[in-house]
Amino acid sequence: MVAVLVRLKLSLLANAFRRSVWQVVGLVLALVYGLSLVTAQLASIPVLARQDAEFIESSWVIAGSLAVAGWALVPIFSMGADMTLDPRRFAPFGVSAGRMLPGLGIATLVGVPGAVTLVVAVANAFVWKQLWYVAAPCALAGVALCVVASRVTTIWVGRLLGSRAARWAIGAAVAVPVIVAAAVSAHGPVRFDATVAPRVGDVLGWTPIGAPWAVTVSIARGEWGVAIARSGITVTAFALLVWAWWDGLRRAMENPAQSRTALRSGRLSGVWRTRSALGAVAARCLTYWLRDARYAAGLAMAPIVPIMFVLATGGRGLAMLALGPALVFLVMWSISADVGYDGSAFWMQIGLPGFVDRAGRVIAASALAIPLGVASVVGSLWSTGRWDLAAPAIAVTVGTLGASAGLASVLSAVFVYPVPAAGENPFSAPSGTSAVNLLTQLAGWAALMVVCVPFAIPAIVAIWHGGVALGWVSLALAVAVGGGACWAGLRWGGRLIDRNGPELLAKVIAVR
Repeated sequence: MVAVLVRLKLSLLANAFRRSVWQVVGLVLALVYGLSLVTAQLASIPVLARQDAEFIESSWVIAGSLAVAGWALVPIFSMGADMTLDPRRFAPFGVSAGRMLPGLGIATLVGVPGAVTLVVAVANAFVWKQLWYVAAPCALAGVALCVVASRVTTIWVGRLLGSRAARWAIGAAVAVPVIVAAAVSAHGPVRFDATVAPRVGDVLGWTPIGAPWAVTVSIARGEWGVAIARSGITVTAFALLVWAWWDGLRRAMENPAQSRTALRSGRLSGVWRTRSALGAVAARCLTYWLRDARYAAGLAMAPIVPIMFVLATGGRGLAMLALGPALVFLVMWSISADVGYDGSAFWMQIGLPGFVDRAGRVIAASALAIPLGVASVVGSLWSTGRWDLAAPAIAVTVGTLGASAGLASVLSAVFVYPVPAAGENPFSAPSGTSAVNLLTQLAGWAALMVVCVPFAIPAIVAIWHGGVALGWVSLALAVAVGGGACWAGLRWGGRLIDRNGPELLAKVIAVR
């Protein structure tokens, strides 16, 4: 079964070069990036090997811990995990989860991320000079932990997001770090010095993500008891993760249907009961936001953003005022993926005026973005104690909301990038599409930055150098530029939908 799954993964990767030109470009860029990263790492090994022992030990454990944490968390908050070999597709063949487990694990390493992680981890083991034969097996154990952790978080969080109650529970759990970070940083931003890295490395060495890497450190220090204890942590964590992965695979293959949304009349039906096409589109999109696991996966970033701001500023720096624009952008920019999320159901929008389709989606997203923006602006002003900066803080938030809505409405009418289908794991992504998605998003973000310049510059000047009058000027410009960009984006995107609706539908179906 291992050989079959690996050959299947290689065949699917090869077939990706026969699909759209953009997917080929994405694959080539990913390969170039991976090769450049590996080359840079290999070139740096002689330099690292000449560093002092404390630096090597701390950097080895911290880098390894970040690798494991990255494999586990990045697929959730970025473009998604590669689910080329989705286990649910094997359900009709009666293959047991136990037989598929080793093959799926090894097949995960068949690809740019897996190959780069494996090569870099094993190559850096030679930094340890005489102990390379100890560091190499520990690196392989760390890579195995990366793979298993990634599969566990992807399959279980994806399944749990199919339940509304579980989505709220996950949101509450994610909010806990925000409270903890705020408490830790209440007296100022977190500061680091030369003594922090060794202490962080020692602490991480007793955690599941750092234990496999810290075993080498313990052996190098001659602490055999500590090495055995950390080996026990590694084996226990790996065994628990493998069991969780096996259980998730078993459940996914026995019950392939992911969506558990019941067909019932909800409260939104009464609120949005209208004969207007605009109200119908807005109600449908808002229902997606509240019930679709793919949208819930995007909203999962909302509690994470304040963590980064609080840790960076201690909750008191003026940079906290950027929290509002960041959160409204997070919600409004998701409109750029709306057509892809519709899938073949986008045909229902073909008969509607394009402006109605664009405006309905913006109204639904705004129903979530506006409360988030208001709460974040008020919270950041209260945290910094600079209520005199209310005008420029509101300006950048309002302007970003309008500009994001307009540009995302145009982008989704032109580009359709692959997204998980309805009912699929919301953290999955077809192989070779992440680079394409990233390039499309980067182009959109660059255009957004250009549009935001007229009101962002005076707002930033007002925040950092004072000036009440300039703050109000930035607010007026934000309303004008943001509102104009939103209206122009709705009109332009609507005309594109009217003119190219059937072709856009064909693109949506083709990327499946």
